[in-house]
Amino acid sequence: NVTIMLANGEYVPASDVRVGDIIMSYDFATGKLAPSTVTYVQKFESNNTYVFNGQMRVDSNEVMYINGKWMRAYDAKIGDKLFMPGYGYITIYSIKKYNKGGFVYDFLGSPYNNYIADGYVIDILETT
Repeated sequence: NVTIMLANGEYVPASDVRVGDIIMSYDFATGKLAPSTVTYVQKFESNNTYVFNGQMRVDSNEVMYINGKWMRAYDAKIGDKLFMPGYGYITIYSIKKYNKGGFVYDFLGSPYNNYIADGYVIDILETT
């Protein structure tokens, strides 16, 4: 179960995050964690799941900060580097793809549109 970092440093299951909650984001301009207010929550069912390094679980379309830029999880490869505030870039040494999903949660925040999930920076929800 993916956990989201709240502004107080506590991690809670993504399913517990609600509009109005203060979550922790990452300010790339200052290089520091910064609070954001959740303005929108979307829950949807995913068909594919990726697990990086046996711990970070995301749906295949999730946008993550990889190799210094925003990339979709399905574009990540062994040897790429995921960004984890406080630790820097963590090398991806394993990727497992599952052709089953489950419920996935995405959030919009203000003033920052990223959030910390299981310690990693995840980008905003993209709507099409």
